[in-house]
Amino acid sequence: MPFNRRKTPRAIAMGCVTLVLLHGTTPRKPAEAQAVPSDWVVYHRPGALVVPHPPGWQAREGGDGAFVVVRRAAGPLPDALVYVKPQRFGAARSAADALARLPHDEAALFPGARLLRAFALAPPNDGAIGAMTHTVQGQPYRASALVLKTGSVGALYVISATEGAWPAHAETMARILHGFRYVSAVTGDDRLPDLVPWRDPAEGSFTVPVPRGWRVDGGMRRPNPIAYRPEVLVASPDDAIQLRLGDAAIPTFGVPYAIPMIGTLPEGTTTAGYTVLRRYRPGAMFLTQLYLPNKFGGMANAQVEDLPMLAAEAFRLLPPAPPMQGRADAGAVRFDVQLPAGPRRAYYAVITRYQEVPGVGGSQTWQVGLLDIVGYLCAPDRETQARAILGAMYRGFVWDPQWVQAQAHANAEIGRLVTRHVREMNEITAQIIAGQAAGGDRAAAPLTRAARGEILLRDDRTGEVVRVPQTGSQNYYRVHRTGEIVDSDRADLPPFDYRRLTRVE
Repeated sequence: MPFNRRKTPRAIAMGCVTLVLLHGTTPRKPAEAQAVPSDWVVYHRPGALVVPHPPGWQAREGGDGAFVVVRRAAGPLPDALVYVKPQRFGAARSAADALARLPHDEAALFPGARLLRAFALAPPNDGAIGAMTHTVQGQPYRASALVLKTGSVGALYVISATEGAWPAHAETMARILHGFRYVSAVTGDDRLPDLVPWRDPAEGSFTVPVPRGWRVDGGMRRPNPIAYRPEVLVASPDDAIQLRLGDAAIPTFGVPYAIPMIGTLPEGTTTAGYTVLRRYRPGAMFLTQLYLPNKFGGMANAQVEDLPMLAAEAFRLLPPAPPMQGRADAGAVRFDVQLPAGPRRAYYAVITRYQEVPGVGGSQTWQVGLLDIVGYLCAPDRETQARAILGAMYRGFVWDPQWVQAQAHANAEIGRLVTRHVREMNEITAQIIAGQAAGGDRAAAPLTRAARGEILLRDDRTGEVVRVPQTGSQNYYRVHRTGEIVDSDRADLPPFDYRRLTRVE
């Protein structure tokens, strides 16, 4: 079993810095505080190993989890390398013993190796560290070696470079050591249970491996006429492990924007396009500020981690469509939560994707992709198994090709419907606005006429409405013979000569 270096991250960070200091190079800042540079690439063997490293370096694996990362300059020999090899320790073997055996056990990679000085790490870390020299085809190298031990397992870490290359690459080598990960290593009681394929019961859109006999819920969800989102919820028979892949309840988000003469719409507003207005929360901030408080309420012992390499790979594989610009951010949170069934350990990881249309007034939206959120909730002693099963589910998720093809046609039709909907809504909105304006004119008209000293009269025989000066009289008449309109305070003028008019306003 490869050494689980996640159990001793601070020891690794301190050891990386010490490795550099052994040969007089001072790192610019502690290794544990350094983010992986955005231009680095990743060596990745699924289910086994992830090694970020700079372009121009090459990673290759040996047996039993060992690997080496090499930088070659001119000529056949490397000018710098990083080496990691898992170790097993019997009752009588210590970290110092493993370090002392390095010149003999690793003679093929470090010929003529000689330890110059060595000392033990300070408690609570169990390890030993030393400076070393070796020679390859007459080329002298300086090196530093670290052995860390946790129980019966551990690992050997070595950084090595030529005299001329050491100052330029010592810190880079330490960062490579700090950045690598063994993934999904499971043994004994943590081995994966028997996995069987589970097919989306709603639309047949995907299959995913799940443990045989475990409860499964989910499938393809359509939270609104435009969106579709898969989610899979899996629980062990004793409810000690609960796993999540995707979440159909997460909407698409838009950054709040201002409307002329109205102002900025408040956060939480849902627009006509089913977009919820929220300022962008990158990676772990989305989990800690929006998602997890809403889902679990209180959290204890939260440990937040940024995942820059995952974000870089996510952006590389799925960048925004031109001319849109954007970014991807990834993060994870591990925390404790108290449930009626007892205490649970939880872990959630997410990728958030932001994009905007360049230029003044361009739209700004962000989202969590279809499979960009995963998590587990488990009894504390089942965490390794929960993590391994969730990883196997994610790696084994497969879209159905026929569904994907049909959805591509549906997306085009949805696009047409949305375009038509927007066009119709624009027309309706314009009519409403025009109607409101007309209504406003009607409401203001009496005040306007009153200011002018006019009133409206209707001839009930012909339906004609006329505007006449207001004289203060109570009654107005049309003269049959001449058509003239006259006013009178009398209401008994003879109808064969006069026709009374009705006051409209």
